Amino acid sequence: MDIKDCIEKRVSVRQFDDTFIPDFDLNEIVNNLLVYYDNKVDCEFITRENFLNSYSRLFDLKAPYYLKLSAANYKEALFDLGLAGETAVLRFTSKNVLTCWYGGAQQKDGENYSIFIAFGKNSKENVRKRNHKTASELSINSIPSLHLKGGIAVALAPSAMNLQPVRLYYKENIVQIFRKKQLISPFIKEMQYIDCGIAAAHLQAVGYEPLKNLLAVNNFSGMEYMAAYELNI
Repeated sequence: MDIKDCIEKRVSVRQFDDTFIPDFDLNEIVNNLLVYYDNKVDCEFITRENFLNSYSRLFDLKAPYYLKLSAANYKEALFDLGLAGETAVLRFTSKNVLTCWYGGAQQKDGENYSIFIAFGKNSKENVRKRNHKTASELSINSIPSLHLKGGIAVALAPSAMNLQPVRLYYKENIVQIFRKKQLISPFIKEMQYIDCGIAAAHLQAVGYEPLKNLLAVNNFSGMEYMAAYELNI
């Protein structure tokens, strides 16, 4: 399955069966996954037993496997954490492995920020389907036809509590990612930095590349600049 097609096929699943997934497939999914990120993101596969014994949980989400992603707790690192995790999610999807981002668990003695992706095979129809904002609703300015595919890809990106804080500004072949500021807790703000990285993973999947050290073209009121991406044309 093409990675671009995985954006539309990806769903969040809350129930999994115990179907075995070969180590070869798992290793292939994360092989070289973290090479292109500026900030250190660690990833580790965890079994259900180790997960239940090592982490406190706000709610139960039982899966046969978990991918743990950890990074330092600052904006750019959390952005890269989201980028790495959603890249893995799309690769899982390409192999018909189902996933769910799980922000409700914390390491008991952890120093860095950690988040988990539960994955496995689905045993029952327990799929989270949420209404998404449209690409136009997530756009600061009108979407040029050149960027319509990118805008739609970002609109389909998952986000914490379905708040969809990502906003996009288009200029020529460049897209800038902003976070819409909201009255939220520090915990949700951290999750929204991850959300912006998740949106960036969807842009990369449809042909965009990151632009390093590009300052925001415009400083929009109520917006926090995150990153810029260039469409290969």
